[in-house]
Amino acid sequence: MKSEKYAANPIHVLLMEDDPAVSRLIERHLTDQGFTVDTAPDGESGLAMFNPGTHDILLVDHKMPKRAGLDVLREFRKRGLSPAAILISGLGAEEVAVEALKLGALDYVAKDPQGLFLKHLGDSITNAIQRHRENEKLRIADEEQTRWLHELKQRIRELGCLYGIEKLLSAESESIDTALETAVNLVPCAARNPDNCWVRLLMNNREYRSDAYIDSPWKIRIDLDVRDGAPSFMEVGHREHPPEQDEPLFSPEEMELLNSVADRLADFYDRWRTEYELHVTHEEIRKMQRALEQSASAVIITNPKGTIEYVNAAFTVMTGYSRDEAVGQTPRLLKSGLMQEQEYADLWRNLRSGREWRGTFHNRRKDGSLYWDHSTISPIINPDGGEVTHFVAVKEDITEEKEAEQLRYAVLQLSADVAGCATEDEICRVVVEGIREKMHVDRCGLFLGDPEDPVFHGTYGTDLNGHTTDEHDHAWNIRAERDVEELFASATFKSGFPLGRPESRPGEEDLASTFVALRQSGRVFGIISIDNRMSRRPVTNNQMSHIALLAEVLGNALQVARAREETNRANEELEAFNRAMVGRELRVIELKEEVNALLNEQGKPNRYEPIWNKQTEDHAPRRGKSARR
Repeated sequence: MKSEKYAANPIHVLLMEDDPAVSRLIERHLTDQGFTVDTAPDGESGLAMFNPGTHDILLVDHKMPKRAGLDVLREFRKRGLSPAAILISGLGAEEVAVEALKLGALDYVAKDPQGLFLKHLGDSITNAIQRHRENEKLRIADEEQTRWLHELKQRIRELGCLYGIEKLLSAESESIDTALETAVNLVPCAARNPDNCWVRLLMNNREYRSDAYIDSPWKIRIDLDVRDGAPSFMEVGHREHPPEQDEPLFSPEEMELLNSVADRLADFYDRWRTEYELHVTHEEIRKMQRALEQSASAVIITNPKGTIEYVNAAFTVMTGYSRDEAVGQTPRLLKSGLMQEQEYADLWRNLRSGREWRGTFHNRRKDGSLYWDHSTISPIINPDGGEVTHFVAVKEDITEEKEAEQLRYAVLQLSADVAGCATEDEICRVVVEGIREKMHVDRCGLFLGDPEDPVFHGTYGTDLNGHTTDEHDHAWNIRAERDVEELFASATFKSGFPLGRPESRPGEEDLASTFVALRQSGRVFGIISIDNRMSRRPVTNNQMSHIALLAEVLGNALQVARAREETNRANEELEAFNRAMVGRELRVIELKEEVNALLNEQGKPNRYEPIWNKQTEDHAPRRGKSARR
């Protein structure tokens, strides 16, 4: 869909780029923004295609096989053309940018592999065209001024010296040098002997001399009263001693005229100096405004009472509030209620004492979502009175860093909890409830299985009220899910799976589950399923990556628990076997003793050697060897 931002005044761009992929990318991006784009595969073709009446601006790649970008700019200069041009390059070299600007380029854009330069390319183009148009106006104005000065010189004999100077200094000119250089050559015309007269002027820390200047002793000096107090004067003299040796160098009429010229020069310099300072100040303000608007950090400026007077574009991106919505409000607009009032009191006490404050806020966006920002708030102090006139806050969104910090702590906590569990079932319940509660996920389920068997069996899950459910009776053929092979092949986690039981309801069409794999020797033996079905928030990459980290700990813990349970079962079976064997051996001994007793009753000798020690009452075996038989 085309942007309407540049549709009001369509701009025709000629793009010279030898990389077809980059050329198509730039062309598509600019076309989507409303620009008209012609492309050329190299500088030679671009020079042939360029039409001053059609193309508003050139985008010229630095490295091209036929005429590189700088060569294209040199060729235009050689032809006497100065079209609006921006050099684009993947090098980002300062020397290239400086050379491009010297050759007439209005801007230098460094390409990056991620294509981030495209974000501001449209603005760079419009700004460059604006500067080019302003330069053209200045060039036309300079040409007009030069023409006018030439005309003035031609008419000097008719209009007179004073009229010429008055006209010259009254003209709106940004070039003080041009005006003063012309003025010093007009002043001699006021003398009685103009061919014998010269003028030397010191102003603006520069010296201006008339064409006929030659230092001589026959001169006068008139100091100029300028506002900034810089040394300024005008010397007027004769190349040779004037014929009237007994008379003053200049008549009273000439002196009156020269003093009038000196006053006009001083007034002209003061006016030019004021305009120059205003121009410099205006440019500084524009530069600061551009810096604020293009800053990646949110900026807020308030009056001493905390009422917002300015916010930049990054503020809107961070908070969701437009400039019109924020101006006139106070920063309480962002208050979440999660910070103590004492913290705000300390902040204001610090600022009103003239000190800078640094800290973090847990704020709320316009859409209700929470975010963290790190703020540096500084008072702006009036240098004359010392009072605070404004406060400026620079804010960096650190939500992801905060979330990552909390998630790392949650992983450590859950790892410790899992380590304290005795059984696999206990581990499963701790993990499901821990991920849900400590890692801020609405629903979590854990399924375990055999890497050789596609059917996984549930352990514990979460219902739509956020309560833990027993899923041991639930079997899941995970291999039947779509796009699951990537997860079983190598992926740590994968999103985009159906929400599962119960089926999706209206409004949940854009929601999906994320699966995190548990692996043993590289093979999947378990799946953690997570989603935000109740809050309808996206599961962040931070959450998924930290749950995947926990999955590594969980996989090892489950294997240890399974091994421990198998060992316990084996020990129990061995103990039962040992008890059965001991009972059997004791019964054989008892039978032997009974046979001996019957034989003794019949007066016959023992058939079996006596086993029991009759002096002991615990019936322990008399010899280890007999007991082991």
